[in-house]
Amino acid sequence: MLAMMFILYIIVRTQMNPEQAPLPEPKPGDPQGAEKWALFGAFLSIITAGFSFALFLRVVFFTLAGQNVYEEGVDAIAYGTPDYIPWFGGLTAISLGLIIFAFGIERARTGWNMGKGLVAPIVVIGVVLGSIYGGISGITEAAGMGVVAVLIISVFRGEASFDLVWESLMRTLKSTGTIIWVTIGAAALAGAYTIAGGPRFVADMIVGSEMPTMFVLLSMMFILLIMGAFMDWVGIVLLIIPVFLPIVMRLPIEEIGVFGQLEPRHLATWFGVLFCMNMQVSFLSPPFGPAAFYLKSVAPPHISLTDIFKGFLPFIGIQLVALAVLLMWPSIVTVLL
Repeated sequence: MLAMMFILYIIVRTQMNPEQAPLPEPKPGDPQGAEKWALFGAFLSIITAGFSFALFLRVVFFTLAGQNVYEEGVDAIAYGTPDYIPWFGGLTAISLGLIIFAFGIERARTGWNMGKGLVAPIVVIGVVLGSIYGGISGITEAAGMGVVAVLIISVFRGEASFDLVWESLMRTLKSTGTIIWVTIGAAALAGAYTIAGGPRFVADMIVGSEMPTMFVLLSMMFILLIMGAFMDWVGIVLLIIPVFLPIVMRLPIEEIGVFGQLEPRHLATWFGVLFCMNMQVSFLSPPFGPAAFYLKSVAPPHISLTDIFKGFLPFIGIQLVALAVLLMWPSIVTVLL
């Protein structure tokens, strides 16, 4: 939902003022018009053929190994049952047909040479998200699989070396070491707070004060917005969620939102999405919005942090609108799940 809002804003803004999104000057020999779309279609057909053929081989392997037999009470392998063989095989055949007969081998070769730089990022994203949604690994393990995929790609490209691996390990240690110590300290504080009965006491006090439910939620969102401007989201999760979640679970669910009715089993999920949406604002909000410093590191020297934060303002507004939609229409979470 948030990405859709961003895309719509960018399209409308650039259509109203095309000077804000100038296209690079074409170089001599660059494809123009329909030829550019044909090259893109040829490149996309190559990617589709490779991906569908890999899935086809995966299903064939599971079938030959007897690992995709239907069993009572056991979830089937995602996209790995025998009935997917004709689908993946047909998609591979259609893609190859487009490459050979529609676009042509020469055009497909040119399209591949122009777009092959996108293959490595697509593979890494596919490995990480595919391992998560395919049920192969959890979120943490999927990050490790992404690292292995990057290492294998660097070996194939001839860029792997001991110095590269060592530098990557040192940077990872520096970036995660701080988070680990914050996690240890926050976990100790949260554990002591829970043992002392803090979450139950605060929840009883707030629920017993008979404050309006939406006022309680708006107060939580305001606190998270303020903390997100000065703290990392990991610390906020470990420090604030143990306090806020018991309160939310005790609130009368029929008073949450304005439109639609949230089911009790989706209450914790809705609050988790609400929290994540709130933390999206923290990545852009001054004074410590990390996204601004990421952009500053790659921006031309004449663009200041002030300019970047000014450019963030419309996107912060869109994020607040999305946050308001989740608060007023909580059942939208079940639609987007």
